[in-house]
Amino acid sequence: MPTIPWNTHPNAWKAIEDGRNLPSSETLLKLVDRGYDATWLLAGRGSMRLDVAGPASG
Repeated sequence: MPTIPWNTHPNAWKAIEDGRNLPSSETLLKLVDRGYDATWLLAGRGSMRLDVAGPASG
C-alpha cells in the first residue's frame, strides 16, 4: 500500500492497511490524484498504478 503523503494519523492508516477500517472517499481521491488505480485500491485487481499499461480492451 502506498505511503500517505499528507497528514494522516499513523494508526488510522494502519487500520486501513490491516482491513479494520475503510478509507474515506477523500483519501481515495487523493490516492487516485497521485496515480493509484481505484480498482486496485478497492478490489485488489489490476495494476496498482494508473501509468502501468494493462491488457488492451475492446
